[in-house]
Amino acid sequence: MKRKTRAQRMGVREYRLEEMGLGNTKATVLTLGIAPNWTPEQATAVYETLDDLLDVIWRSYGPQIQRTLRIEWLRLVAGPSRAEINDDDVPF
Repeated sequence: MKRKTRAQRMGVREYRLEEMGLGNTKATVLTLGIAPNWTPEQATAVYETLDDLLDVIWRSYGPQIQRTLRIEWLRLVAGPSRAEINDDDVPF
């Protein structure tokens, strides 16, 4: 079974690169996988590298990340805006 992304688990909208102002970024979609035969030492090394990367990203973009997560959380909690509600829809 394929694991859901964070956005899918939270039920939030995923944005295209263009919508985030990153349209000129050379990015490709990758499916991440790991070798099933890693040693515990190899897995620990990768984990520590990712943890260091998270720290660097947080130090560089922490306030922007918090702002983005707060906006997404507020959208999730607030539900659909009045503009998204169609009064002609059957309520059940």
